[in-house]
Amino acid sequence: MDWKIHRAILIAAIWIAEVLSAGICGFIAALALIPASYAARGYFAFGGEWLIVLGVTLLAFHVINNAFFGMLKHH
Repeated sequence: MDWKIHRAILIAAIWIAEVLSAGICGFIAALALIPASYAARGYFAFGGEWLIVLGVTLLAFHVINNAFFGMLKHH
């Protein structure tokens, strides 16, 4: 196989791993926030807790991405 194909596969695998890791962090945040918001309101609604879940997911992706590529930069 050509090195360009190997490189593309590696980049795709890294991206998928980063997205899955960030998604798991967001899922854990949702597991904590959504039931607590539902209990406080008494009914299901889309409120600010969903923005917090989105923020946690995006922050996790940013941290994971910078940690991984920062590690590569120092080697």
